[in-house]
Order: sequence, then structure tokens, then C-alpha cells
Amino acid sequence: MRGKNLDRSKIPFGGTLENISILDGLETSITTPNIEILESMSRMREKLGAAPLEELLVEYARLFVGPFELVAPPYGSVYLDPNRVVMGASTMKVLRTYREAGLNLSDDLQEPPDHIAVELEFMRFLVSCSAGAGAEGNREGAIQYLRVQGEFLSQFLSPWISPFCKRILLSSENAFYRALAKCVSAFALKDAKDVNSALNRASAPTRPRQQSPISIKKHECD
Repeated sequence: MRGKNLDRSKIPFGGTLENISILDGLETSITTPNIEILESMSRMREKLGAAPLEELLVEYARLFVGPFELVAPPYGSVYLDPNRVVMGASTMKVLRTYREAGLNLSDDLQEPPDHIAVELEFMRFLVSCSAGAGAEGNREGAIQYLRVQGEFLSQFLSPWISPFCKRILLSSENAFYRALAKCVSAFALKDAKDVNSALNRASAPTRPRQQSPISIKKHECD
């Protein structure tokens, strides 16, 4: 997996708002039903198709870009670091995690490594790799990707995604972004639970198969 790039153009909600196919990718990534996620996505699809693009872009800028005070900064270090700045110490740790997983940031990526869209794309990458390793019969590889996912969630993504989404809900009346916040928050919570469950199952000791108390010889069944 060495040399692969994290490219924001392939990240859900990191591309153009008018591309409604971004929701299709999220829907296919949900392996088990979750009412809150599905309802939020349905609401997002409805509003993304109906709302004027300019309205969505203006609200996007107000929430996540500026030019004045950021209402909901989409950068992990603003929530995790004591000095609450962009490109803080935790940002460098996130970048190191990407590199340890064999990833480079795309040259055209204009955002810090701990931007919410980049971190979610990293999670998508880990999920894909774990599933691929499992499909190839590489159990240890699949478990290792799960461990990286669990560590990244607990150290970096989970601690700040909830306050980030709460800022959106408290500050925006836009139905699309409110649904987005609910969807992302529920998705991250569900993913953390799924990863922990999978790791617990993987670490559970395998029970030896018990021999049937009744032994039937072949000729007895003829």
C-alpha cells in the first residue's frame, strides 16, 4: 500500500456540493442498518437536490472557512491541542499516522492533514484495506488494519468529531448541514462500536471443537 495518496477530490463532502453521487458512496459503505444515519442521508439527499448551490456554498464558507471567526473549525487540532490552533502538535501526529500506513497527502490537497474530510477518507481507506485482507484470507492483516482504525478513532477522530458536529447544529439553520452533522456524528459513533466489537471477537480465544459423544461408523449408515 506504499505510495498511495489521500486525495480530497475522492472524499465524501470534500468535492463539489452539486455532485449528489457522494451520498451513494456513503450508502454503500453502511454494512448494517442504522436508522439515524439513513434518515440523515435521506434528508441530505433531499436538500442537496433542492437547495440553490449558492446558498449551500455561502453557508459552507460561514461554517468552515471564514473569513472571520470560524463557526465550526473542521480541523482536529483546534479541539485537541491546548492552544487551539490550526496545524498544532496533534496535526503532526495525524500526518505521521498516515505515513505509517503507507499514505502520502496528494500534492493538490490544500487542507491540513487533520481536516475532517481527510480523516474520514483515511478511515475509509482502513476499512477498505481490512475488508480486502479478510477477503484474501489474511486474517492478521485484517486485524492489523482494524487496530489502526481503532487507535486512530480513540486518539484523534472520536474526541473532536462530537463537539465539531455540535457546533454545526448550534450555529446553522440550514437543513443540509444539520443533517450532515447528525449523519457524521452517528456514523463515527457506529464505526467506533463496530471496530471495538470486531477487535473483541478477534481477540477472543478460539474454542476447540468438541467431538460428538456418539461415534457413527460409515458401515452403520449403509
